[in-house]
Amino acid sequence: MSNHVNVNWHEALKKRARGIDADLGKVEEVDTNHIITRKGLVWKHKFYLPKKIVEKMDENRILFNVTEDEAEIYKF
Repeated sequence: MSNHVNVNWHEALKKRARGIDADLGKVEEVDTNHIITRKGLVWKHKFYLPKKIVEKMDENRILFNVTEDEAEIYKF
């Protein structure tokens, strides 16, 4: 999704977030440049993922062009 101009980012809310080889949780929030996801019930992790690494979005999930190891830099 190199062209994000016509994307309705609010449609991403509550979708499952996936990386190349990683479960990144569920989308909780969308801001101007990032998508915030939460993973886990007991050990919660949040990711602050830039919109520019979104590969595609469908009716069930949003796919990010990031590996599990690369996603660590977006964890907070």
